[in-house]
Amino acid sequence: MQLCAELDPLYGGCCDDHSFKLAAPTDEPFIEKFADDLARMVESIWIEKGMPESIDPVITKAYADTIYKAVQEGFGNTLSSIAYDTPDYEMLLSLQRDVYQFSAAKNYQQLKALTEALVGEDGQLRSKREFRQAAFEINDTHIGRYLDVEREHAIGSAQMASNWVNIQANKDVLPILEFDAILDGRTTYNCRSLNGVRKPVGDQFWLYNYPPLHWRCRSLVRQYAASRGITPDQDIVYPDTPEMFKTNCAAQGVIFPPKHPYYIGLPDSVRKDGLNLIENE
Repeated sequence: MQLCAELDPLYGGCCDDHSFKLAAPTDEPFIEKFADDLARMVESIWIEKGMPESIDPVITKAYADTIYKAVQEGFGNTLSSIAYDTPDYEMLLSLQRDVYQFSAAKNYQQLKALTEALVGEDGQLRSKREFRQAAFEINDTHIGRYLDVEREHAIGSAQMASNWVNIQANKDVLPILEFDAILDGRTTYNCRSLNGVRKPVGDQFWLYNYPPLHWRCRSLVRQYAASRGITPDQDIVYPDTPEMFKTNCAAQGVIFPPKHPYYIGLPDSVRKDGLNLIENE
């Protein structure tokens, strides 16, 4: 499947270890907790023999709740515990909206893959047993593999979003940022090559090189006074960062890069359907 071909190398190319803790797992694995809803979703596609008109609200909400719980842990706060109309509140609210839109896109791509699985490699309609087996593998990939990576990414990305709010609040007295790659045997080349680079807060460098630079990225950015020297452009060894991560998610108020494969060919209505699932705290 095209989506898997794009996601597998992206989700697999990351540091195995990380400095942040995973959000507390649910009482039971996601795929078991929502087994009945997943079965209902698969059965509906089999009966209709086509793509559903809209996302599955139950599964989409479950994705969003799982990921947003990780966001709150990484950010270190909830909306109900932050003063309204503050930079922290505005950032976390923006991250919440992004998570629900991302979850809707995730479910849309899942439904699309399930619909495509109705037809086998021979171009013929699969039997119900064959379709169910293909559907199980698709759901297992989206939940057993991809959701875990997305959840872990949400923690680190939220940490960096919270850090960005603090950076903006303190930039007048601490105008210099330094890239800290957390050097050890698991550090990727992309992050290692930027370790120690120092640039002003407002420098364009941070529009393309603010962590995370890949899935499960552990890199940080530290803030210093103007006494710290600036790294000349010619001394920077720019890595071959995946195109998706050549952005500053924190500055955009999002958890997931806007160029994520889930968003390719995504109808605008799917984003709206995701936002409609947000519940006020």
